[in-house]
Amino acid sequence: MKRIKLTNYTPPDKSSVFTENLKYSVSLGNGYSASFANGKEAKAFLAETNRELNNKMYELNLLFGDVIKMYRNAWPYFDFGRKSVVNNLQGIIKDRVDGVENSFNLLVDRSHFENGNSFVFSHFYSIIDSLKKICSDLSEMYCSKNHPVLMYEADSLNVRLDYIYTSVVIYPQKIELVKENRQIKAVLKVVS
Repeated sequence: MKRIKLTNYTPPDKSSVFTENLKYSVSLGNGYSASFANGKEAKAFLAETNRELNNKMYELNLLFGDVIKMYRNAWPYFDFGRKSVVNNLQGIIKDRVDGVENSFNLLVDRSHFENGNSFVFSHFYSIIDSLKKICSDLSEMYCSKNHPVLMYEADSLNVRLDYIYTSVVIYPQKIELVKENRQIKAVLKVVS
């Protein structure tokens, strides 16, 4: 099964005068950076990050299937005989679908590279952006063809893509909240 496998963390720099550099650190491609007292904690953080990002990747892949299905349902509206905006739209969407397919492969293949922690997020953002553009284009086309139900379906896919984007962007903050919640529960358990 295809999986994201982030493994990169920075060991402490014993010669540094900065306290923060004396810890293990993990930097992610969404601008988040975390420091840990030991390598075991850094690896645990990467394992949790891998689980969460893999879940989001699989969810995004299912949405990709829904977008392709919607694109195929729109196929009768693409008129091959005439030069038109709708006909041009088919080529644009096909190119975007190919780009999404390529980004999915790069998302998995490059996650273990030296800069894999950064690559993963840029490919996530690229996939989501392309899928949102496809949904928006199809929504506009359905609106012009007077198919409100299909237009709303495209718009609902856009909302689901927004949710995934937000959950990927705020992911590390969510981990910290869970960690704080566990610490509070442990303290409460000791007190009671």
